[in-house]
This record gives sequence, structure tokens and C-alpha cells, in this order.
Amino acid sequence: ATDPDCDRMGCAVRGRDGRMELLTGNQIGALLADYRLTKYKELGWIPAAGSPRAAIIKTFVTTQLQDAVGRGHGVKVINTLTGFKWIAAKIRGYEDRLKAALGPGFDYEATPFAERARLLLEHSTFYVFGCEESYGYLPNDLVRDKDGNSACVMFAELCAWVKSRGLTVAEHLDQLFLKYGFYLEGVINLYYEGASGNARIRRILDSYRSSPPRAFGDVAVTRFQDFGRERFEDADGEVIPSQDLYLVALANGYSFAARGSGTEPKMKFYLFANEQVATAAELPAVKARVRRTLDHLIALIEADAKARAGA
Repeated sequence: ATDPDCDRMGCAVRGRDGRMELLTGNQIGALLADYRLTKYKELGWIPAAGSPRAAIIKTFVTTQLQDAVGRGHGVKVINTLTGFKWIAAKIRGYEDRLKAALGPGFDYEATPFAERARLLLEHSTFYVFGCEESYGYLPNDLVRDKDGNSACVMFAELCAWVKSRGLTVAEHLDQLFLKYGFYLEGVINLYYEGASGNARIRRILDSYRSSPPRAFGDVAVTRFQDFGRERFEDADGEVIPSQDLYLVALANGYSFAARGSGTEPKMKFYLFANEQVATAAELPAVKARVRRTLDHLIALIEADAKARAGA
């Protein structure tokens, strides 16, 4: 299904037991990223070992499973601020570098896709796939925004491929977990409307900067990154613009991001959990354990934020 303006796509998949299971945007994006990298290698569009000049692009608040998938395939992973304008800006930069390398006679749009991929790998960076956690996906450099139409086609193709291998989509996702580790995400949305609500959101953001959290329960904070005050560069070495975005790493290996929504009157927290899995037999227990730990942290982080807001 897509939303009314058809830039986002969500889906449910049927399990071995016949029941339908909703997938998150993070899970869909990880499945598509891995599939496209796999197929591009089979097509010979990127080397079998990967290339530092092939890239997937995601936002900082999107699952870290995609970072693991990119590393596993040997390609560059670019993290951007939230919004497809940042992903599109990276694609434009790759296009501009190729044009500069080949001179004014080169027609980017008229060049067949496979040939363009070869040239980008040689002279710039070949964009393979991009997405964000909120159900947005972008397969190539033709439409430079999240696109529900192409997402539906891509996911239908993925489902056909998975079925041809005798698997369900959920079983294929479990294969990724066994290869890269189990990843689970959570979101906290705190709605504060009106002028007083905006002030509460501002208090949360300002207090995170002036008095960063030190621990949540018995889990210590090991690193606090402030994108509004510190200088950060992406994997291309380009400076990331300043923004009220905080990344918080925890002692148990989990982390979360905090930011104010750019479109709604709310404060958002994105939580990231992961744990390695040794065997398929232990995967259900790992999933349950990570879910419990994540739910506990969600409650602690939300309570702390409400206290900072003065709500």
C-alpha cells in the first residue's frame, strides 16, 4: 500500500503459517538494499567484491542493519540528515563530478543506465539505493525523491525472488539477521501542540545540549554527539550541515537519535538495538530478549524527555 501522494510504501507479507505480518520501513529498506546489491553484482554492474565507489545512502535515523549490509557487500554507506533532499543532493554531487570528469560533451541523461554505472564507478560514485525509515525508498537517480511506485515494483520483484528460493519474506529476513546480527528499532513520538508545545520541544532539545543524559536506569551513556555544535563528515568527507540532532550511544551496544520533527509538532526519538546471533535455533530467544530490553529503554527515555519538557 502507498500513501495518498504515493511517495511512501508499506507492506505486509504472508508467513509460513499463512498469517500476515507487517514489515517496518527499516526492514523493507534493508531487504531492498541487500537484494539490489546482490542483483547488481550478478549483472556485473558492480564488482563481486563490492567497490568504495558504489554507495547506498540512508539517514542517520534509519536502521543500522543497512550499514551492516553495505559493509558486508563491500560498498560505501552514506548517512545523511533526515529528508530525501539530502539523499538527492548526494546524487547530484555524484552526477556533477562525472560531468566534470568527462567534459561538456557528455550527456548524462542520454547515457544508458548500465554504461552510466560503469562511468560513475570509474570517475565518481555509483548510487545503488537510498531509503529512510519512514517508508521511503529510491532505486536510482531518475526520480530524486522517495517514490512509492518504484518501491512497489521493487518489492514485488524481491518477493518473486524469495519465493523462487522456497522461502517466505520473513524467512529471508531471518537469513539477514543470522548473517549480520539481529536488529530492532523503536520510535518515541511526543506530541506538543501550540506555542506552549513548541516551548516544551525546545526545552528538551536545549537541555540535551546543556545537560546530556548520563544513564538510563543501569545502562550508561558512553557517547553523546551533538550535530548542532560539533563538526561531522560523511563517508565522502563532506561536512554535514548543523542541525538539532543528537546521537546517543549506550553501554549495552544500543543507541538512539533525538530530534524535533520538521513537519509535525512533536519530539522524536529513534532507538536502535542489535545483538549477534550464533545459530538459527537461538534467534527467537534473541528477538524476545532484545524486544524486552528495547521496551524498557523506551520507557526510561520517554520519562526522561517528559521531565525535561516540564510536561
